[in-house]
Amino acid sequence: MALNNAVLTWNHNVESDLVSYTLRFGLYPGLYTHQVGVAAGLNTRTLISTNFISDGTWFFTLSATDTSSNESGQTAPVSKRVVRTANQLKVRR
Repeated sequence: MALNNAVLTWNHNVESDLVSYTLRFGLYPGLYTHQVGVAAGLNTRTLISTNFISDGTWFFTLSATDTSSNESGQTAPVSKRVVRTANQLKVRR
């Protein structure tokens, strides 16, 4: 796996009306500038492979949405140090 990827895993939500999860992430806890939707099901592992805008510690949180569009509160943030790969660094001349 490339250094600029993050793999997140979580415990499956057992509620029968679950529709999706939302993963939010950003450089500061509580300030999430990006998000990724994940369909419900037994999927409790998601690879985030994106061009992170900068090296550093990124913070991630998860919420769940049900069939009535009710969204749960966000989980406590978890963090991962992200280092962009060399092919993502552009040289300007």
